[in-house]
Amino acid sequence: MTKELVSLLLIELYSPEEYRFRARLVRLYGPKATTRFLKNWETYCASVITEAELREQGRILDVDAFVALRRENSAVRLCFSLIEYCFGTDLPDEVFEHPTFLEIYWAAVDLVCWSNVRLFSKSESGNEVTHSIPFQDIYSYDMEQSKGISGNNIITVLMKNRHLTLQEASDFVGAHCKELMDLFISAQARLPSWGISIDSEVARYIHGLGCWVKGNLE
Repeated sequence: MTKELVSLLLIELYSPEEYRFRARLVRLYGPKATTRFLKNWETYCASVITEAELREQGRILDVDAFVALRRENSAVRLCFSLIEYCFGTDLPDEVFEHPTFLEIYWAAVDLVCWSNVRLFSKSESGNEVTHSIPFQDIYSYDMEQSKGISGNNIITVLMKNRHLTLQEASDFVGAHCKELMDLFISAQARLPSWGISIDSEVARYIHGLGCWVKGNLE
């Protein structure tokens, strides 16, 4: 079923331009941004199929493999592609290929995938205890665990691969998110200049990334 749905999505995307979605897309997208969007769409569709196959097999990936898959099947990169659509920018490939820009980009992607919120509970002593749980997994963890389909969940992956408790896995994610936020901020000071016009577009794009991160937390 997953493969059939993905095929339908790809057919719609690559249909002739009289189809509404693609027609609206190309009106505001520049050629480079369009190429990036199409690539991210294809990668997202492929990753969803992979996720479905892993669930059928009952497989839990190691941490590195999970992070790579999560970056794609979360659709975060696909959504980030829309930043250029909203701003009407068309960043050169050399920007997206620059190591420092990629530090900022991947930090933002992972912050949305891994971001946490604070949950409060009472300990046996009655004191308030703060728990950090990945935002995207808060509502799904118990449900997925009860159905035996929790493999696409960072908590499960950390508990299995690093032999952590639920709280230890949650604390790990909280610390990792702090590192990602520090990197997202510090790397911006190390960006090179591509000229006034492109620098302005880069700044707008990074602002868009920041809005995504902030909005995800709120």
